[in-house]
Amino acid sequence: MLSLYTLLLFTDFVPSPVTQYHNGWVAILLILFHLLVNLSFMIVSTSKQSYRYCRKNWCPSKKEQKKVKIEVKQEPVNQEPKQQNNDLSVIQEV
Repeated sequence: MLSLYTLLLFTDFVPSPVTQYHNGWVAILLILFHLLVNLSFMIVSTSKQSYRYCRKNWCPSKKEQKKVKIEVKQEPVNQEPKQQNNDLSVIQEV
């Protein structure tokens, strides 16, 4: 409502061009304020929705964690890999 009032100040109602110029900056600031307020509401609501979606679909609940026990097999750390037998003396001639 206040930004619409500033549009009236650009008519012949205000004869001074300097005053109209300053009112222009007021109008720009009011529009930016409205824009920032509305964008903040959209960003907050979108982030809440995405957080809930991620919690629902990707994070298991405590009940599910108790039902499903994930066993992780750990390999021994300092074990040398098995060497393959690449000995050619095993080949017999026919």
